[in-house]
Amino acid sequence: MTDEINTALGVGTVSKRICERWISNFRENNFNTDDQVREGRPSLDIDEKIIEFLTEDKRATTRNIAEGIDQDKTTVCRHLNAMGYRYLENCWVPHALTQQNKDNRKRICQQLLDSYHRNDFLSQIITCDEIWVYWDNEGAFNNRSWRKSDENPLATPARRLTNRKHLASVFWDSKGLLLLDVLPPNATINADVYCTQLDRLIIAVQQRRRRLLHGGNHNVHYLHDNARPHTAAKTKDKLNALGFTVLPHPPYSPDLSPSDYYLFSPMKCALRGKNYAGVNDINEDLLHWFDKKPRDFFQNGIRSLPGRWLRCIEHNGDYFSHLHDVDD
Repeated sequence: MTDEINTALGVGTVSKRICERWISNFRENNFNTDDQVREGRPSLDIDEKIIEFLTEDKRATTRNIAEGIDQDKTTVCRHLNAMGYRYLENCWVPHALTQQNKDNRKRICQQLLDSYHRNDFLSQIITCDEIWVYWDNEGAFNNRSWRKSDENPLATPARRLTNRKHLASVFWDSKGLLLLDVLPPNATINADVYCTQLDRLIIAVQQRRRRLLHGGNHNVHYLHDNARPHTAAKTKDKLNALGFTVLPHPPYSPDLSPSDYYLFSPMKCALRGKNYAGVNDINEDLLHWFDKKPRDFFQNGIRSLPGRWLRCIEHNGDYFSHLHDVDD
């Protein structure tokens, strides 16, 4: 019976002991398969078993836990919820910040926050970053773990590289996607490629955000990180020629980059389990994903910046909370 149920509903749905209990109940004309709520020690025993299991592996799924403590998934889920555990995204640890790094982060965030208070320029921000997209996204690394609301996320190692991947450059603002550029297999960004993308970006802005250019290109507040192609002399010359106002961004600060802390996480979730045949498949699927997003999705990502600048200041330049937390 156990094998038949698990074949139909998924491996680990019920344990052998649960099936034996059901059969015993059925023979007594008791067809209720719900877990009986019992007072006292049995419930505490389950809690303790779950906690002990999570001590060994916080990334375990409910199915793993159910099999490990010989309970059904429904019981495990109920106890996890009652104890305040949630299965949440873990935090990538980008860098061990020095005091100089922290001071620099705090100074730049204060500068940006002061500028924002003088003039709300958030609707004028265009931001860009790059993300690797893999051909095979089945069995992707599990980057989630069980923890309570007051617990810090686990530090997570980077995914093992494969030779089937494309680097996608994403340029977006509070209204949505402006430019998506998926590079050839295993190609990376350099200053020449990035400057060519910037030429394509200004055309996209002229076509889709013409109002943003009223009064001059300096109305565009451009935000990108400190990757080498972004800070190369050729790139700086290109940005000066375009007339963009380039916002300062402290090194080692993905928690202050909307693409890192806001956009890429749901993108990665959407990619899970998918297989691509090449760049055209990837480009088409990503464009479809962006098209389905409501406008307020992008607006919320950009509008969260002042709150993150403030939190960085309040934490004296240190990383704060959870990389993917978003402030209202």
